[in-house]
Amino acid sequence: MDAEPRPTEPDEEETVTPAEESRPVDERAAAPTRRNVVVGAALLAAVLVLSVLAGVGTWGMSRANHARPAPSASPHTVYDADGCRWWAADPAAQPYEHNVGIPPHSRAHRIGMRTMTITTNRGTVAVRVNARKTPCTVASFSYLASRHFFDGTPCHRLVTEGIYLLQCGDPSGTGRGGPTYVFADELTRTDPLPRASGADGLVTYPRGTVALANSGKDTNGSQFFIVYRDSPIPPQYTPFGTVQSGMEVLDAEARAGDDEAYTPDPGGGHPKLPLTITTLTVS
Repeated sequence: MDAEPRPTEPDEEETVTPAEESRPVDERAAAPTRRNVVVGAALLAAVLVLSVLAGVGTWGMSRANHARPAPSASPHTVYDADGCRWWAADPAAQPYEHNVGIPPHSRAHRIGMRTMTITTNRGTVAVRVNARKTPCTVASFSYLASRHFFDGTPCHRLVTEGIYLLQCGDPSGTGRGGPTYVFADELTRTDPLPRASGADGLVTYPRGTVALANSGKDTNGSQFFIVYRDSPIPPQYTPFGTVQSGMEVLDAEARAGDDEAYTPDPGGGHPKLPLTITTLTVS
């Protein structure tokens, strides 16, 4: 916004002689002056309106043709007791999203351990999740589970080389889907993972780790992956749980292999042994 123009110094008062003061006004001379003032004011108003419209149009085009910036706090942002905030997911993913609303804000801190039970067509996987270290993640998964968001969804990606994981939680089964909202990473709350040997910048996600999948900073939704063998992975995926039972389900998927549909990028493919989540609950 341009700075407000500074007021100019007032002109010195003109000295008016009595003769000038009593001189009658020539109406024919005064009329064009008033008309010019009115026309000038109208032109100025039109210029200002056009300037505003041009500015709005430029901002709109810029917003539409550039990548969306990472979300940031504003004076009107409302956070709950754990600092959780939910904002709209990328509109480009709308065809793959499933709208069930957003989690309600909580005035109480989320603490303690929970159990996320993933029942599949191949068996049940029980995951211990930490509501103290990852309260927003647990709140989101609890909410989505209560809305049956995960019921009937496939685990769409299995990776069997380099890293070893099974990825689930996309209602569209394409790897592009999720809810209509996203939320922030919670990496600062979790325990640091050990540095992977011989892999600069990578850390080891141990067997049994359950972590959020994302497409960049603060783009977490419903997708998650389970590591079935220690894997060197960039430290940008929030680990929020550990498998307590049911690892044999993942081991069977790994033995069956994948179809390499996602090779070479991001790697892996659809499990050759199709795996579907029948229900997912958090208690």
